Amino acid sequence: MEDRQLLLAKQDYAGKKIPEVLLVVDVTKSFTITAVGEVLARLDKLICYVPATSLIYDILAGEVPRIPPASDVWLMIGTTNIGTIAGNLFYKVTDLDTGTVLLEKTIYRDVGAYGEGAWSIGVMPTHDWRILVEIGH
Repeated sequence: MEDRQLLLAKQDYAGKKIPEVLLVVDVTKSFTITAVGEVLARLDKLICYVPATSLIYDILAGEVPRIPPASDVWLMIGTTNIGTIAGNLFYKVTDLDTGTVLLEKTIYRDVGAYGEGAWSIGVMPTHDWRILVEIGH
């Protein structure tokens, strides 16, 4: 009995309490079920813009945003699920100076499906704003 676990259980039968019964676990087995296939994100579009102006910057093309303080800053993010199964992709945008999460989204994508969305990430501060965009599954 060196590896056996002892459990006490209260059983209930037709509303009547039955005295505790000693249950002895003789065998246990844990295992992992392996997922077949995966959801995999590809970042296809990352645009930083200010809706009130004509300021539009294509981050993936290497453009560096130059935005006046107090402007409402938006990101347009386009992704494709290049994995082998449908599922959720996540978007997370973080202010690298403060650690503040500016945007968190979960988006469902079928295999091979592309989609995009646009969201405000906040107001441009009076200093350079270091932003991290993370896309994943």
